[in-house]
Amino acid sequence: MNNALSHIVGQKRIVALIEAEARSKVMFRHTLLSGPPGLGKTTLARAIAGLTGSEFVAHTASRSWDAKKVESELLGLDIEGYEPGGINKNGKRFCVFIDEAHLLPSFEPWYEPLESLQVVQSTGGYAWFPDVTFIFATTKLSRLPKPMRDRFPLKLRVEPYTVDDLTKIIRSRSALDEATAREVAIRSRGTARLAINFAQSVERQGMEFFDLSEIDALGLEPLDREYLAVLRRADRAMSLANLASMLGETQDTLRDIVEPVLLNLGLIAISGKGREIVDNSRGARVTSPYSLERGGSSNRVITR
Repeated sequence: MNNALSHIVGQKRIVALIEAEARSKVMFRHTLLSGPPGLGKTTLARAIAGLTGSEFVAHTASRSWDAKKVESELLGLDIEGYEPGGINKNGKRFCVFIDEAHLLPSFEPWYEPLESLQVVQSTGGYAWFPDVTFIFATTKLSRLPKPMRDRFPLKLRVEPYTVDDLTKIIRSRSALDEATAREVAIRSRGTARLAINFAQSVERQGMEFFDLSEIDALGLEPLDREYLAVLRRADRAMSLANLASMLGETQDTLRDIVEPVLLNLGLIAISGKGREIVDNSRGARVTSPYSLERGGSSNRVITR
């Protein structure tokens, strides 16, 4: 087995599952990667391709991926040397990666390829295409219908990184010293992509970058603090719809961008009653240099 996963930091559970799957020495099974953006789903997909010696073919889903597009792309793979059933005479393999899979306009055209390596042709009948491992990635797993999700034997959820893992990632991609890298990691919201971007900004501007950007010691941004301030003033559970209305934001923005961060930090809880602030969380004892109120001065210290 090659070292295609050796550069992956963290995600130990997923890496172990991928390695175990690759040891079977048969075609790597179709895989569904899910989790918030910036956690390295594309990097993991490339690593699987490298681990299995497969040619990596990457696409980002969009509304243009109708049945004809699916047929064109799959039958456009290098099928020379293949026999019915996807049997490959020359040993060439493919890893087809579809990012943002929830954006596909229709999932039905994928059911047959995932099940039997066949494409339903627009001219009628079926056509075989080469052995392929499909890896779909999504930040919105609930938008994939159950029949689609069930066609992936491996379902891997990528989790936010620990501060230690982010510190390692930052140190490997920047010249920041250990202490500074750790301070940046703490503010990086568990996200590798954000950690790398923050590290680049700190290399250029120093830690003043966070003050200028109004990013506090927990990595909270103005909208995050406004969300918490509304909950604190209400002093009760609130529905997502009410929060969105009071903040002037869409429910999708709060659900997909703000709430994962606050949940990961233990600052809020979500139940059948709605969204509630958690006063006994670790974040509640941290001093922020920014006001929790909309329009608050950044030089005023508030202890939450």
